[in-house]
Amino acid sequence: MAAPAYRREKPKFDPKHPWHRINTTTRGVTKRSGKINQYEAEKMYKQGLKNPFGTWRSPNYKFEYYEHGELAKLEYTAEEIKDFIYHHPVNSDSKLRMWIQKTPADSGRRYATPTLAKCRFSGCPSRTAGLNGTIWSGHMRVALDERSFKYQEKADPFYMAGYFHLYCVEKFLDLPEICTLPNVEVLADMRQLANEPNMKWSASLSAVKEGIVAQRFIQSCRKGRSRIRDFEAYPRPHTTLPGADKPHELMLNYRMQKVKEGDRARSSKVSLNKRPQRETQVNVNLGDLEVACRAKIAMRKPQPALQSRAKRRQRRSSSWISEVDSDYVSEDEPPERIRKKRRVEEHGPGAVAAEQRHQQAMAPATPAVQLARQQSINNTAYLALGAGYPDAPAPTFAPAANAPASTQISTPSIAPDDLAALLDFATAPSEQPLPLLPDYPPIANGSPADHTTVVRRDLAIPDSCSLTADFTLAKPTKRAAADAEFAAQSSFKRERLSTAAELHSIPLSDISANVPPAAPVRRTDAGGVVDEECWAEGEWLEQWE
Repeated sequence: MAAPAYRREKPKFDPKHPWHRINTTTRGVTKRSGKINQYEAEKMYKQGLKNPFGTWRSPNYKFEYYEHGELAKLEYTAEEIKDFIYHHPVNSDSKLRMWIQKTPADSGRRYATPTLAKCRFSGCPSRTAGLNGTIWSGHMRVALDERSFKYQEKADPFYMAGYFHLYCVEKFLDLPEICTLPNVEVLADMRQLANEPNMKWSASLSAVKEGIVAQRFIQSCRKGRSRIRDFEAYPRPHTTLPGADKPHELMLNYRMQKVKEGDRARSSKVSLNKRPQRETQVNVNLGDLEVACRAKIAMRKPQPALQSRAKRRQRRSSSWISEVDSDYVSEDEPPERIRKKRRVEEHGPGAVAAEQRHQQAMAPATPAVQLARQQSINNTAYLALGAGYPDAPAPTFAPAANAPASTQISTPSIAPDDLAALLDFATAPSEQPLPLLPDYPPIANGSPADHTTVVRRDLAIPDSCSLTADFTLAKPTKRAAADAEFAAQSSFKRERLSTAAELHSIPLSDISANVPPAAPVRRTDAGGVVDEECWAEGEWLEQWE
């Protein structure tokens, strides 16, 4: 079966795996992103395969699963995992397999849940360091497979019961003893799965030397000897003190990473030496998870210390000081906060102030205000705007016959704030009503304005003006400058300009009459025959000449 061809495209969001992050800087030049986006595992593997064992109980613990076969708990102690492996059930067609494999890259959306690819040991250095137990790409891991023994290649190789760091398995358990258990099959993952992209299983160790190292280790452990061939110094429970740390340089994980770096191409080694090397890289820490976690934490930015609520308020209240004076030194007591103005709204608590201002604006004018308006209109500045005389007295206007009597009386004996006195005067009959006030500044007299027309010739023209009385140029300096420039030009240029000026004044018909006709052209076709129509036209042109 031929592998499908993938198109070049940028990374895309997968709604089936919303936890998978997208790299927005990738331009999609290669087919790597296209392979991730376009590959559909649902069409390549059978879906809905049930766990052959289901929920089961060991002598000490109970183990439950999700629908896709993942262990329900996110973390397990070393005793729980040991009980899970040593007492795992076995059937005629089902058996637990433990694959030693490498963590593949570009596989985030292949897992059923975001927690499936994490290490399940509660004492994992990645979990104790606050890194959520993530198994980084390139590190060796152990997969708990409960379905491949029965379903073979029909089962998705990413749907496992759980994953562990190989570092954690060797640290918390006795891996050589697990290889000898009859109910468990420990294997180095050397598979080649045809249903994977490009027919290559990315977690396989088949084409690398670290797979051979893992196979030899498993074969030596199955013999049940106390000393393992090629791993004579491997720490065992009967050779180490209880609770003592196992040296990483004596473990299988270190040996596999060491062989992997030794088998690296020379060009790859040269390129790595040119780059800055950090302990977070696998080629530097060689699978030592504690060293990698310490380097990861050291690379993180320091988090700001938590402050109490009172200190946060004090810092916010004194933040405006830096804008006024950068050299200001705060006192023991925090400065007084600036009170914010109350917002005026149409509805709510702020609507009261707005309503009061609206009532004040719409209230009728008091007698004092009326007197001020009358005095402002009688001002001579308004009278000067019209065509009347500024010295004329202010006019008086008689009210209309049908106009109502005014009750607003201006008298100096009544204070503007004395509301009782104003009400008494308002109820009293009006003896001398005030004249109605116009809405515009009045004109002194009713005679129309007399505008005199001034003749332009009677205007006095200053000596500095370059125009005459008839508005003609007295000193045409611009025209004289143009003539002087024309005279300064060369004789050939003057002749050409004069000829152009003469042609500009000649009619177009006279110019076209002097143009000679085109010479006749004798054309022939591909066979050498003369085009008679074109030749006749040429003869006609000769006769016309």
